[in-house]
Amino acid sequence: MHSLKHLCLIHICPMVIDIKPFLMNIFLLFFSLVPQILHAEDKSQVVEVPKVRGLIGCSLPELLHVGARYRINHLELGVNVGSAPSNGSLLTLSADCLFRIFLTRNDYGQTPWYGKIGISALHEDGEFEINDYTYGLKRLGHEFALSKTIALQLDGGLMFELSHQEIQKKPSNSWFNFDFDFPILPSTGLSTVFYL
Repeated sequence: MHSLKHLCLIHICPMVIDIKPFLMNIFLLFFSLVPQILHAEDKSQVVEVPKVRGLIGCSLPELLHVGARYRINHLELGVNVGSAPSNGSLLTLSADCLFRIFLTRNDYGQTPWYGKIGISALHEDGEFEINDYTYGLKRLGHEFALSKTIALQLDGGLMFELSHQEIQKKPSNSWFNFDFDFPILPSTGLSTVFYL
């Protein structure tokens, strides 16, 4: 009986399949095929669009900003710099990735619905303190084509405070001194995009 158990272990154990690589391959296959299926289309119906777009917009946390995006298939990688009127100096530097979703295209060859993820660094140098914030953002949006070269993008979602550093320059003499600390806030944006 003991030898039969030993024999079974010798002959059965080599047949055991490690499931982790198998699941990893299925996962990679799924995420490599889904974009192709979602964006499967007749190539003769696709209008070729330029690779680089400029943008001017107003949003949170990017504030009033200008920037550019570079298109790679259904992705657009962008950077921008922004500011807003304030008592001190206020500057934002942001990077984002916009990805097209759904199959429908407008008359100018662009898929109007998109998702956006990004990161934004905000530096505020005020009279009493210096604040540095880092925000992550997730938004869903729609692009309204005005012509072949100009469009409006309207999106909304959430922004997440990833870090905050504060340096006190001098004590505030204000009787109202309340710190707002909300790690998750609404994030909206309206941008004009144009081909360069």
